[in-house]
Amino acid sequence: MQHVVLDGIDPADIEDAFDPGTYAKGVRYAQQRAVQHMEWSDEANGLCAVVAGSQGRTYWTTVYFASGGGARLDFVSGECSCPVGFDCKHVVAVVLTAAAPRLVGTAALVAGAAPRPVAPWEQTLRSLVDAPAPTGAQRAGGVALAIELSLAGGPASHGAASSGPKLAARLVREGKTGWVGGGLSWNRLEVSYQLTDCDPRHLRPLRELYALYRTGPRSSSPYYSYGSYGEEKSIDLAAFPSRQLWALLDEAREAGVRLVYPRKQLGTLERIGHAEPHLDVTAGKDPGGLAITPVLRVEGVSEAVAVRFVGEEGHGVVYLPPAEDHGGDPANWRFGLARLAAPVPKPLQQLLLDGQRLELPADAAAQFSERFYPRLRGLARVVSSDGSFTPPVISDPILVLRASYGPGHNLTLDWEWAYQVGATAMRAPLRGPAAEHPYRDPAKEQAVLEALDVPLERFGLGGDAVGRSPAPRAELRGLDTMRFTTELLPLLNGTDGVTVEVEGDPPDYREAGDSLRIGVSAEEVAGQTDWFDLGVRITVEGREVPFAEVFVALAAGEAELLLPDGAYFSLQKPELRALRGLIEEARALQEPGQPGLRISRF
Repeated sequence: MQHVVLDGIDPADIEDAFDPGTYAKGVRYAQQRAVQHMEWSDEANGLCAVVAGSQGRTYWTTVYFASGGGARLDFVSGECSCPVGFDCKHVVAVVLTAAAPRLVGTAALVAGAAPRPVAPWEQTLRSLVDAPAPTGAQRAGGVALAIELSLAGGPASHGAASSGPKLAARLVREGKTGWVGGGLSWNRLEVSYQLTDCDPRHLRPLRELYALYRTGPRSSSPYYSYGSYGEEKSIDLAAFPSRQLWALLDEAREAGVRLVYPRKQLGTLERIGHAEPHLDVTAGKDPGGLAITPVLRVEGVSEAVAVRFVGEEGHGVVYLPPAEDHGGDPANWRFGLARLAAPVPKPLQQLLLDGQRLELPADAAAQFSERFYPRLRGLARVVSSDGSFTPPVISDPILVLRASYGPGHNLTLDWEWAYQVGATAMRAPLRGPAAEHPYRDPAKEQAVLEALDVPLERFGLGGDAVGRSPAPRAELRGLDTMRFTTELLPLLNGTDGVTVEVEGDPPDYREAGDSLRIGVSAEEVAGQTDWFDLGVRITVEGREVPFAEVFVALAAGEAELLLPDGAYFSLQKPELRALRGLIEEARALQEPGQPGLRISRF
């Protein structure tokens, strides 16, 4: 046994640095001479020691110091490979053994020169370049852990893709002759004293995996046990609720946790691949007919057979390579695991599990191509291994505006999407779930809307500040209809990706201000010599316009007047402003009770 005596440490300072319980236990360990070896490290500016623990265990402990001036050393912290890991009783034992040999009753031997004082700047730089490795990395002798995977139960029953063989996952540890259970259970991963000899790098991802597994529903009792009551020896990974399973398995394998089969001769599951469901459309038995065969493609595997999907949503799959014997006890199968990029719906899961081949008669081929293919391509990749099926071409989306003109300058506007699926024209609402119209391409639709640089908001048709995203339906009246027809409709007709469909007969909207004529007359009133009747006559394009309509529009402050046949003219013309002044003057001079408009001769 080799010890180091450190004269620059005050034992009283050590007692103050720990809680009473830890300090008392450390004193007992020091008195029992549990510290088997100590060496001073200039690089760490501390003591590296070996401490005997309980039940024959051995721990590696490092204690760090800082220079307190002169020969004084100040305790900083301690690390240990024990389950506590930091400032534990073993750290106390090491410091007391080195600083107070008489107190703990040990015979100290000096090894090497006394530690020299370390300047603060040097201590800081050493902490950067000589930082100790994490505890798990320092423990090279930890026992490795693995997850033993096996299939338990029969094949999936028809109509219940979630039933079938369980993907049983059991914790095992490395033994002399192979992987053994060794009393391990999932629900006791947090019981540190049972795992002190295990590689700590393996424990964290396994604990995370089990914690996430427990968040999902399980049909069995809280403990799915193969062993003693209250211990969860095995969990069913096929019921794992989250697709985070694959990330956690990757992390565990990077830490050194292996995935092994229950039979030693089966070896280790070396990789977790990526899988994708395919629907292979080939020639059917009937001339002109089609056959649809579900196929599971796994990277690196020519053709795989699905035996169980993982999770309710089907985020992973258990499969057998084509050369694997599918008969006998599933526990003897050398199966594979693969993750799926997208969830697999239950009906498609069942098709893949059953290997069911669908036969379509010749008269159903067109219906399949135009009605079902657009939907199926969102569930699985549709291929044709013999080239007998050519998927229909689905066009890019066209934004369609239907402008329906009614009587009285009434206009209804409806927006929708138009697609061409093969030889069939399809329509879809402007907004709504794309799942109801699987031929739709939301990304391309959004691109069309973003390119719609027209001032929709000016006409009350929805849209944001730059006129995108119109309201699905709008109704216009009177002058709004005229302005839409003369200003916005030409812009939409010239926009890429937009088609305008006109229903009804739009009026011939035209500006007729140049033909506006106003006549004013004053006729004598019988029996009165001081007043004249004021007569106003307005014509546009040679037709007389009812004065009352012009008067009402002027009084309402309208900017324009729209006539029934589509002609319109501005009410801001100088002659109309003069007429408005004349009318206001006549009304001001008119005596109460006088009919019509009159004006004084004076």
